[in-house]
Amino acid sequence: AGNVSAASTPTTATVADTTAPSTPTGVSVSGVSASSVTLSWTASTDDVAVTGYHVLRDGALVATGVTGTSYTDTGLSSATSYSYTLTAVDAAGNTSPTTAPVQVTTADGVAPSVPTGVVATTGTTSVTLSWTASTDDVAVVGYRVSRNGVLVADVTSGTSHTDTTVTPAVEYTYVVTAYDAAGNVSAAST
Repeated sequence: AGNVSAASTPTTATVADTTAPSTPTGVSVSGVSASSVTLSWTASTDDVAVTGYHVLRDGALVATGVTGTSYTDTGLSSATSYSYTLTAVDAAGNTSPTTAPVQVTTADGVAPSVPTGVVATTGTTSVTLSWTASTDDVAVVGYRVSRNGVLVADVTSGTSHTDTTVTPAVEYTYVVTAYDAAGNVSAAST
């Protein structure tokens, strides 16, 4: 007869979000220091919304829910290589595929050890200095010899130097410092 009942009580239904965000692109590294690295990337897209990014260092999660498109990882070791990857995540917990790894090596921020055992052997017109080699977390590349506060030699091979620009019966004070390829310089020797 066409009679229609009143409507039922309304009920709601939300369709689950099962679509993962796109993979972040354009991952780059900047601001590399001895103890930190800054990563930046192009924003991912999602059918609803990207809520953040996860950052992994050498496969281990170091940051979750990073908003924005950059992250600075701190507390790193000097002159050490690391591998970073990223994923994007949405409010439903869907995670994008992981980015390709980005390799970065922190700067060398460690100075060589102080040269020790400095010995001066005098002649009538020369002073020969010798010392025990310094150590470094990467490598010592040379030594600087100063006389009375003025640089007189840059020694890039061996652990000795003969100064032939001296005057007889004059007292001189020498110090030796070591340096590495990154320009880190040790404290002066005794």
